[in-house]
Amino acid sequence: MGDTKTADDIPVQDGSREGSWRWVALALTAVMSVSLSPLAKVIVPEFVVFHTVLEFICIVACLMIFTVQFVLRSKASFGRFQLLGIPFLGIALLDLVHTLSYRGLPALVTENSPQKSIAFWLAARFLEAMTVVAFAIVSRLRFEVKVRASVLYIIVLLYAACSLWWVLLSPETVPVFADTAGRINDLKIGIEYFFILAHLFTAAVLLSLPQGGDQRTADLSTASLILAVSGLCFSSFSDGHDLVIFLGHLLKVLAYYFVFRSCLVNELLSPYAKVLQLSDELQKQSQNMREMQRRLQRAERLGILGQSLAGVVHDLNNMLVVTEWSAEKIVRLVSAEGAAEDVRRYSESILASLSKTKNFQRLLLEKARGVPTNRAVDIDLFEEMEHLAPLLRSMAGVENRLEIACQPGARIFSDPFHLEQVIMNLVVNARDALIGRDNRAIVITIEKEKEYAGVPTATGPLPAGRYVTIAVRDTGSGIAAELLPKVFQPFFTTKESNRGTGLGLSTVKDVVDSWGGFIAIQSTLGQGTEFVIFVPSKMNEDRKAE
Repeated sequence: MGDTKTADDIPVQDGSREGSWRWVALALTAVMSVSLSPLAKVIVPEFVVFHTVLEFICIVACLMIFTVQFVLRSKASFGRFQLLGIPFLGIALLDLVHTLSYRGLPALVTENSPQKSIAFWLAARFLEAMTVVAFAIVSRLRFEVKVRASVLYIIVLLYAACSLWWVLLSPETVPVFADTAGRINDLKIGIEYFFILAHLFTAAVLLSLPQGGDQRTADLSTASLILAVSGLCFSSFSDGHDLVIFLGHLLKVLAYYFVFRSCLVNELLSPYAKVLQLSDELQKQSQNMREMQRRLQRAERLGILGQSLAGVVHDLNNMLVVTEWSAEKIVRLVSAEGAAEDVRRYSESILASLSKTKNFQRLLLEKARGVPTNRAVDIDLFEEMEHLAPLLRSMAGVENRLEIACQPGARIFSDPFHLEQVIMNLVVNARDALIGRDNRAIVITIEKEKEYAGVPTATGPLPAGRYVTIAVRDTGSGIAAELLPKVFQPFFTTKESNRGTGLGLSTVKDVVDSWGGFIAIQSTLGQGTEFVIFVPSKMNEDRKAE
């Protein structure tokens, strides 16, 4: 109605001005065809019945037009289609009393007559003509017209009530429109021509709108043009029961159909069609999102693979160092006297290292294929450390002292490979910290679960609960306090470029996080560093239950 766009301003579907003229041409053809057909012999004798049926169809159409806007009245405080829909309640009421006042039906309050019926007819047609004219004018305005629906209801119902009172209770003051035989006079014909001009004006205004080519406007302009043609019938009949007036009513039914279709398409079918269109678009978007999600998952898997590959390469390097070092020892001891025991011990280290290397290969392949890598079992840490001790001693180096203290009964539920990753990385990290130190010692302490609370960790105070602890302490150079928050970051290292990748502690942190555990770190420059891993007993119980 103004510059603000509403649902009324949305084109409903494609249409054309030619559609209006096509229907008018069809209506004129129907008028001429029926007027020349033998139907007159059937219709005229039973005119009251046919007239009543057609009028009741029009009344139902009026009520349906009103109902559409009433049901959807909450969509907006006021709109052009309320301006169109509310008056059709009054038109329905006036057409009803016009029908009941028709000659040949029982008397309605006063005796029925052509004068009485025509008076109600003109009252209904006047409201009809003014409604479509007002709708057309408001449609042309470039500013918003604000009218309260309650005010429009009062105006329409007051007009209908005044018309009833005037025609039924003061018939002597009503101008004469027809004689007792039903022949209309010039006053009635003149008023009908006024209605014809009003409908032609409405059609011209609607067809000149910028959106004049849409189906909604085409329907309303078609209705106005057909009502103008029907007005010609109502201004040219010679008798209230002749075929011309029947044709006029038939055209009025057709016109009301187009008014109703315009309201129905605009207020109900068009939003529904838009919902279906949006549903299709959402479905396409959903398919696109699923495709993007698959690509993202693939990219994420490749990213995880890259990170895992870096960690695996780091651990694999540790294994190769042990293998290389043990192989060198074997070469030196092969010819030495009494070297059999040492050869056996170092050979066992090589075999253990190669076994762990196979585990790294398995992990790498499973990551690449997107296969879950968690193969958790109930691990007795005492037995596991006995099995792992020879490899750890080789990794720690013969020049360093390795002490392992594990309480019997300490258990966690984990993938053995992940446990080995954690302990081996901490041992290698401790070994590198001992370079250049006089007192070289690495101490691994494992204690079975007990109560802990509030211990400072890398992620905050330790929540109260029962934890199994795995501690690795060294007597190395220690870590500066300002560097402690960074030690778990990937690729961060304080070692020389040829000695560290910065992935060992990052790998430890990832594994501990997957356990739902916590890491505490204490370090003093010149005295050494201790890493303590807290594995919650609740995690062990939950993972066993799985």
